[in-house]
Amino acid sequence: MTGQLDFTLGDTFATIEQKWTEDPNLWIIRCNGVTVNAKTAWSNEFLRWKLNDGKNQFNWESKYSNQRDEWELETRKDETYLMETYWEGNPTEWIIEDNLPEDVSMAMRVAMVFLTLHFSSPRI
Repeated sequence: MTGQLDFTLGDTFATIEQKWTEDPNLWIIRCNGVTVNAKTAWSNEFLRWKLNDGKNQFNWESKYSNQRDEWELETRKDETYLMETYWEGNPTEWIIEDNLPEDVSMAMRVAMVFLTLHFSSPRI
């Protein structure tokens, strides 16, 4: 993917860009005046991401390395964000459990949803 992807959901508008054309290890997500940098924890391993919006830093990762049906945030137990497929092995429907504080940016939430959908969907 190159160029810019525009995302609209209700009153929320975001732009998602791959920082370098030939390198999918770094993405920039902008939403509501906040910018999130999303970088792979390890080069070319798209199962674990380091997210930073200048206020919060999170590790977003697939729970299992051999299956991308469930993604979770490394946080305290009372602050969770989880995405899992409604049907195992079918990335067309997802359930999102959002128990993050309100001060966590919408840009951070958009980044987690985008990375999960983009790197869990099969390429045709």
